[in-house]
Amino acid sequence: MSQSLIKTQLDVLFSNSPWLIAGQLLLASTISFWLLGQVNTITLLLWYGCSFIPPLYRAYLSLQYKTKTNTISFWNHRYLLGSVSYGLVWGSLVYFDLPTLNLYFLLFIISGYIAVTVSASSVYLPAVVYFLAPASILVFFRCLELTLLHPEESWAFTLVIVVFAICVFMMSARSLNKTIVSG
Repeated sequence: MSQSLIKTQLDVLFSNSPWLIAGQLLLASTISFWLLGQVNTITLLLWYGCSFIPPLYRAYLSLQYKTKTNTISFWNHRYLLGSVSYGLVWGSLVYFDLPTLNLYFLLFIISGYIAVTVSASSVYLPAVVYFLAPASILVFFRCLELTLLHPEESWAFTLVIVVFAICVFMMSARSLNKTIVSG
């Protein structure tokens, strides 16, 4: 992939950052408010605090990107680091000890967040992969754990849906990226 193409892709990603950052902060705040009283307060506050790290990091990078001249590789690595941190934060949500219905609701929210991220980041496929991989791994292993711990519940079916959704998200991102990059 040419450096000029990657630069253009990063330009698009960084220009989209403000609304994605605002949405992420709003969603994290809403989820934290909803979870208040349902999970350990210290654990929730820790997650909530951690949920601010990726968007603040991305906001800092976005401001620097406009004013600093560094190599494309420099910006690429830093953007992808932010993508990984977003994936870890959002994927970790499923490890809260919640009633089954609330955990399903959380999976629904995470799926929506992933769908938005896939569509917003598809201009640069590595950004999707670096976000989707940690989020998907965390969700997959939590669903697998719940399948083994609670075989009487529908977690095995949920695990199949999660795997299917991950594949669809990745194929969609790949297809969108191919369309965008090929012009």
